[in-house]
Formats: sequence, structure tokens, C-alpha cells
Amino acid sequence: MSYISIVIPTFNSEKTIERCLATILEQSFTDYEIIIQDGQSTDNTLAIISKFKDSRIRIFSEKDSGVYDAMNKSMLRTKGEWLYFLGSDDSLYDSNVLETVYRKLIITTAS
Repeated sequence: MSYISIVIPTFNSEKTIERCLATILEQSFTDYEIIIQDGQSTDNTLAIISKFKDSRIRIFSEKDSGVYDAMNKSMLRTKGEWLYFLGSDDSLYDSNVLETVYRKLIITTAS
């Protein structure tokens, strides 16, 4: 089980998904999984994601009714203790973001 499940809903995100994934995979904290919930993209989104050879990335491509439907579907597939939703056009600020989140969660849950 991963500590953090990062959920990324996608649909035709070829212009942004590579940077999004790169900023996750460069994190100093590594106890996470990435769930890509794709709405059957018709561009190169899935091909770009497939270039990342990392066992923490799981891809699901199926028809959905929009971003919130994709988020709901992906929640059933997560194995992490915590969920982190990230837009496919977003990126993490630096390589320590997940480490900072983890430390805050540990302090909060220990109280």
C-alpha cells in the first residue's frame, strides 16, 4: 500500500501531462502511486504517459461524464492512505512538495 495516491484525471492532455508526471517522479518522497484516469483521449496523451516506465503509474482509460466522474471512478482504484488530486495541466512546485505534505500529515495524525 502506498502512503499517498495521486489521482490525475486526463482528457486530451498531450500538451501538459509530461511535465505534470515529471514533477511527480522527481519527488524526494517516493511512497506514492499515480492513478491516471483518462476519459478516452483521442490525442497522444496515453502514448506520452506510456513512455514513463514506472510501476507506480497505473492507467485507466474509459468513457466518463467529466472530470468529477473521473475523480470518483479513480477513488475506487486507489490503494493509498491519503488522496491527492492533481490536474493534468498542473505541476508540483519543487521536488520536496510531497515530503512537506507527508511531514505535515505525520504531525497532524500523531496529535
